[in-house]
Amino acid sequence: MTVNRETLRIDEELDRLLATNLDEHEALLVAAFADVLRVTRQEAEAIASAMISAAEEGRSVSGLALRNERVLRGLRAIREAIERAIATSLAGVTVSRSAEAASGGARDMIAAQLTGARRAELQAAVVAASPAQVTAIVERTTQRIVSQSMPLGAEAERVMRREIRRGIAVGENPRQVARRMVRSLEDASDLALSRAMTIARTEQIDAHRSAAQAAEEANTDVLAGWEWQAHADERLCPACLSMHGTRYDTETPGPLGHPNCRCSRVPVTKTWEELGFPGMRERKPAGESRDDILDGMSDDDMRRMLGARGYTAWKAGKYPVEKWAIRRSSDGWRDSFQVRRPPA
Repeated sequence: MTVNRETLRIDEELDRLLATNLDEHEALLVAAFADVLRVTRQEAEAIASAMISAAEEGRSVSGLALRNERVLRGLRAIREAIERAIATSLAGVTVSRSAEAASGGARDMIAAQLTGARRAELQAAVVAASPAQVTAIVERTTQRIVSQSMPLGAEAERVMRREIRRGIAVGENPRQVARRMVRSLEDASDLALSRAMTIARTEQIDAHRSAAQAAEEANTDVLAGWEWQAHADERLCPACLSMHGTRYDTETPGPLGHPNCRCSRVPVTKTWEELGFPGMRERKPAGESRDDILDGMSDDDMRRMLGARGYTAWKAGKYPVEKWAIRRSSDGWRDSFQVRRPPA
């Protein structure tokens, strides 16, 4: 059966709710990392003062750096501040809300395709994922966010240590080393925040998809599978457009989008004949197909999305939309469909 307007309306509402939850989670991270910045500046200045004092007293800066207790204590304090910020942001309930909404939304999208008095019994039998399933998804997601985010503190500390060593190796005076280190420490904490936001956003989106899949798997008697749904706006990327409208079995996870991918899975019910209603007319699909989206894009839109090289290859027929996405594997993370490099 085809996806109807009500199904797409529910999907759009879920997308808005997910965006709100993601923004709230990011706001929690930003607020938590404000303390990281405060600690970073405080400890960086203290470390710098210790190095300058050592130089003024005639002691070796290279001998002090990375062995002095004040330096080590400062590095630990910054690392712990980053870890504390990540833990604090996880105190929110945004992951749980996203998963619960996705489960209920999948149920509603399925029911929306089973309209009509004669199909009321089928519609009434549609269920969401169980609370236990949703809870398990939330717990797994939280664990993944923690396991991927907590090393960011250690990575930031390594950046700081490297900067101190580099300043000493090139023979900079303690004040120059101190200034460079302050900038490096702030950059390291900013990078940790950016990566933490990407991890939290991507994992929460995946939790949303997993909860939707759990609801679909509870209704396989009426489902044919699910459809990859991209968002046709100014942020649409070639890989997402390439995958738009492709269909999969219910047990197939996804969409396996790139980090920060906003694509959703929309359940698709069986045909009326498969559901026991032979002779029933199937509706025309609602929404835009991949070709519809392409037809509505200007040359400027295509250049912006594909880049100069991709646009030239596409116009020459060497880079069709079916080739814009490629599945890639990554250590420590799931496979994902990303933009395929266009031919020269």
